[in-house]
Amino acid sequence: MNFELTEISNGYDELIKYPPKNILKDLKGLKIGIGALEDDINTFLYKYEKVGGMLRQIAVVIWDYYNIGIEISLYELNGMENDLFDVKDEYENIKIRC
Repeated sequence: MNFELTEISNGYDELIKYPPKNILKDLKGLKIGIGALEDDINTFLYKYEKVGGMLRQIAVVIWDYYNIGIEISLYELNGMENDLFDVKDEYENIKIRC
């Protein structure tokens, strides 16, 4: 293992001292590739943000619908309560007449 580490170190030193002639081209190509990858990531994040915004809007609509559903239910319950009071009052009126 020490031999392999020594060989890697020697290879690294040789690469630094005597870089291959095409390394600048390779680095430029790598930079272009990284730039394209960065553009793809930014596009994905933009689309993800748009999808996230749409999901938040859907969540708000569902929440509003749920709240409206509760309000309707409460309104209906209040109406039923008023109807029951009316029936009770009518029953008491009939009871008094008899």
